[in-house]
Amino acid sequence: MRAAHALLIPLLALAPALTACGGSAEPTWADTAEAMDAGQMAAAAGDVETAIAAFQQAAQDPDPATRAVALTSLFEVATANGRLEVAREALTALQALGPQVVTVEALDALSAAVVATRDADLVEEFVQVALEMHPDAQDVFANELSVAEKLRLEGPDADLSSLGYAGD
Repeated sequence: MRAAHALLIPLLALAPALTACGGSAEPTWADTAEAMDAGQMAAAAGDVETAIAAFQQAAQDPDPATRAVALTSLFEVATANGRLEVAREALTALQALGPQVVTVEALDALSAAVVATRDADLVEEFVQVALEMHPDAQDVFANELSVAEKLRLEGPDADLSSLGYAGD
């Protein structure tokens, strides 16, 4: 027991150094451009955690337009990989940027990603945010409302091909 105790104390002393060198800390990048590049490469390689961390760092940029691009990428990676809480956080942050920064076209471009989750709640939240930001865009997001309703009625395996979503 004494020998084990004698080994434990030096190991405890090394713990902070081991943690600092280990993979438990999130990676950081020198600037927003580097973080965006790293996020795109990680997403392409299927490294979801690194992609999320990189896009989250890039979303801290002081420029609202740059934040919108990072948050859009974060939303796409999160929805594609079932990280719905991260997607919700990105959606909330996009909403906070306002309609001058996050256009109807930008939100419309994200609609396929949100529908692909087949999560009725997230689809409805997305449409609600889109319409709060752009109340005159009801026609643009009417199809997504129909998707949410169909998913609620029929579940995540609902056939969405009649609503224009291929692959069903």
